[in-house]
Amino acid sequence: METKLIEQITEMLDKLPNSICNRNTSIDESWIEAGESEFNLKLPEYYRWFIKNYDFITLWGESTKTVFPPEYRDEADQDIFYTYSWNVNYDKNNHDKLFFLEANDIGFFYFKIINNKAAEEVYCFDLSTGEHGLYAENFLDFLKIEIPKNYSNYL
Repeated sequence: METKLIEQITEMLDKLPNSICNRNTSIDESWIEAGESEFNLKLPEYYRWFIKNYDFITLWGESTKTVFPPEYRDEADQDIFYTYSWNVNYDKNNHDKLFFLEANDIGFFYFKIINNKAAEEVYCFDLSTGEHGLYAENFLDFLKIEIPKNYSNYL
């Protein structure tokens, strides 16, 4: 992982109030591993780093998905694995998309799934155009774009 990018994002995130983004040490690696094993789906490296260090961030009034303990996953609509399962059951065409943010007025942000691994690149289904497109090279680049849009007053 790119150290300079991590430092840039950490600096931005640490300026935000805890209600928007809180430094996290509670997500256990075993929760991530259990979800990856259960759903046969590996999370992207930068996203994995983020949830282990910050859990979630609120963007466009919505929180990004995170990971819950396996025993609570089926009740946690903010769990990324639960959301993946729900989206696939809702529409089989979603089998190759791992949604991490659903901003109702903007669009749906996701990682493409290729060979049981969520790719690093972030894609967006833009509600205004109905188009899918590449949005950022990875989750931290996504944050580098979105944090100033949402929280320039803190930076």
